[in-house]
Amino acid sequence: MQHSSPAKRRQRLLRLLAAIPLLALAAWAGGEWTWRIQLDQLIGQQAQELRTQSMRLHEVIDRYANAAGVAALHPAIQDVLKFPNDPVRVDRANRYLQEFSRRLDTDVVYVLNEAGVGIAASNWDSPTTFVGIDLSYRPYFKEALGRGHGQFWGIGTTSNRPGYFFAEAMPAESPAGVVVVKLELARISARWQPPANHTVAIDDLGVVLLSSTPDWQYRPLKPLPPDVLARFRSTRQYEGQRLDPIGVQLKRQLTPGTSLVTLGTREESSRAEPMLMKQAPVGQFGWQVVSFTDLSGVRLVVMLARVLSVLATALSLLAILLIIQRRRARKQERTARDALLRAKRELEDKVRERTHELMSANARLRDEVSERARTADALRATQDELVHAGKLAVLGQMAAGITHELNQPLAALRALSENTQLLLERDMRDDALDTVARMAGLVERMAGITGQLRLFARKGTVSLEAASVAPMLDSTSLLLDARIRARDIVVVEHGVSGVAILCDPSRMEQVFVNLLSNAIDALAGVVAPRIDIVVTSNGNRVRIAICDNGPGVPDDIMPRVFDPFVTAKVAGAGLGLGLTISQKILRDIGGSLYARNLPDGGAEFTVDVPAATPQTESLHA
Repeated sequence: MQHSSPAKRRQRLLRLLAAIPLLALAAWAGGEWTWRIQLDQLIGQQAQELRTQSMRLHEVIDRYANAAGVAALHPAIQDVLKFPNDPVRVDRANRYLQEFSRRLDTDVVYVLNEAGVGIAASNWDSPTTFVGIDLSYRPYFKEALGRGHGQFWGIGTTSNRPGYFFAEAMPAESPAGVVVVKLELARISARWQPPANHTVAIDDLGVVLLSSTPDWQYRPLKPLPPDVLARFRSTRQYEGQRLDPIGVQLKRQLTPGTSLVTLGTREESSRAEPMLMKQAPVGQFGWQVVSFTDLSGVRLVVMLARVLSVLATALSLLAILLIIQRRRARKQERTARDALLRAKRELEDKVRERTHELMSANARLRDEVSERARTADALRATQDELVHAGKLAVLGQMAAGITHELNQPLAALRALSENTQLLLERDMRDDALDTVARMAGLVERMAGITGQLRLFARKGTVSLEAASVAPMLDSTSLLLDARIRARDIVVVEHGVSGVAILCDPSRMEQVFVNLLSNAIDALAGVVAPRIDIVVTSNGNRVRIAICDNGPGVPDDIMPRVFDPFVTAKVAGAGLGLGLTISQKILRDIGGSLYARNLPDGGAEFTVDVPAATPQTESLHA
C-alpha cells in the first residue's frame, strides 16, 4: 500500500496536467465557433435592414428622376427660352413652374439658359429666387448640356439648404437650356426613416448625407484627399461645411461590404472595441447606406460560450474517467463486448435497410426528374399557345374595325371596275388607265391591312433583332385605327423617332396592341380622350410609356393587375390575359412591364426593354 499510493497520486497529477490544455482548447474553440455564428447572424440581420433602407431611399429619389424632362416639354418653358426678355412669357413660365413644383411636392424647379443663368423659377416671388442667378459652375448643368441629363447632391449656394438636383436638357427642337428640379434634404429625410442605431447614407466619396446621428451630418468617414477638397470648393457642393472626418479605422475585412472598424483617431481606436460596419448600395446614384453596430452583446455571448465549453469539456473528461474505471471490471467488459456485437449487427441491418431505401428513393427521384422535364416542355408549349391565343383574342376585338376598313376599298373597287368597263367600251383608254391605277392603289391599301393581320396572327418563336420603335407603333396604329377614329382619340408620340430596341418585332407589336387596346377601352365616355406615347433612352435601356387620361386602374386591382384573368372591364369585354401575356413576352426578351396611376388622373404602363446598340444593329442589318 505504501508503494501504490504515491504512484496513484502521480497518475492523478498527470491526468490533471493533461486536462488543462484540453480545457483551454475547448474554451477557444467554443468561443470562436460562437463568435462566428453570432457574427453571421448579425451580418444577416444588418444586410436585410440595409436592403430595406436602401430600397426606401432609392424610391424617394427615383420618384423625381423624370420630373425635369416632363417640365421641359411644356410650351411655356420653350417660349421663355426663345423670348427670355418678354415679361408675359417669363410670368407664364414662372407660374407654370410654381404649380408644377406644388403638384410634385418639390422644393424648387427652375430653367437655366445656355449660359447657366436662371431665367424662370418656381420661387420667382421668393427672396432666394434663382431668377438671374449664374449657376453655370454646377456639375449638373454641365452634365445636362453634355449628355442630356445630370444629377447632383449638394448644399444650395442661394438657399443654403442641402438637396438633390435633377437636370434635363431641353429637347433638340427647342432652344438650348436646362430644366432643374431640386428635392431638399428635409423632404428626403422625412420619407427615409432609418433605425435608431448608427445608420447613415454616404455619397460616392464617403461624405455623410443623411444620418440618424446629427453630429455626423456632412462629415466624411475618412479624411478626404486634397484634390477632392479642391473639387468641392470649385463646385461649392458642401458650401460652409468643415468636412471634419469621423475617423473610421479598418481592423479587419470580413466580406465585401462588411468589416470590423473602430471610430476616432488612430490613438483613440487602439483603445476602442471594434464595431461591425455593413454597407449596401443605393440604386444607380452612387450612394451607400452604412450601419455601425456595437458588438458588446456578441462579446458577452462569446464569453458565456467559453465558460460553458470549459464546463462541458470538464464533465466529458470526468465521464470518460468513470467509463475507463468501470470497464476494468470483467463483467462490465463482457457486457460491453456483447452490447458492441449486438450494436454491430443492428447497425449492419440498418445500413442494409437504409441502402435499400436510398436505392428506391434514387429511382423515384429519376422518375420525378423525367416527369418534371416533360411538364416543363408542356408548360413552354402552353405558354406559346397562350401568347398565340392572346393575339387571336385581340384580332377578334379588331374584327369589326378591319371589316369596315376593307368594305370601303371593296365598294370603291366595284364602282371603279364598272367605270373602267364603260370607258373601254367608249374607247377612252387614258381615262381607263387612270382608273386602273386608282384600283391598284386601293388593292395596295387592302394588302397592307391584311398583311399586318397575317404578321400579327402568325405563331412563331422568340428571335431577337434590332428594330425601330416608330414602324412598330405605326403598324399597331394601323390595326387599331378604326377604334381610335371611332372614339375621336388624340394619340401623341414623344421621342419616338430614331429609337431602336432589341426585340422580337412580331411579339413586340402584340405588346403595343394589348397596351393601346387597353388604353382605348379605358377612355370610353371620357371627354377629350388622349393617349400619350413617351419614349426615353437611358444608356442601354429604352422606356416606352403609354399614358391615358381615363379613370385609371382601381386601387383594389392595381396590386394584381398582371395576374391572369384580372380585369377592370365589364363582364364579356375581356378575359384579363392581355397584360399577363405582354409581361411574359417582355420577360422572354429581357424586358419588364410596370403600371401606375398618374397623379392628375389616368394610367401609365411603362415598357422597359434593351436598347439596340450599334453592334446589335450591325449583326441584324
